[in-house]
Amino acid sequence: MVGRLLAGDDSGYDGEVFYLVPGQTLRWRPPQARVPVALGS
Repeated sequence: MVGRLLAGDDSGYDGEVFYLVPGQTLRWRPPQARVPVALGS
């Protein structure tokens, strides 16, 4: 989901827990097209 939002993809996402409605985007433009995202636990 985060990658889709950062890439400007507005096609939506329907997951088991989280969802994005089609057309939903960020209110700001990221500084570059691909932003590295690191997840850890």
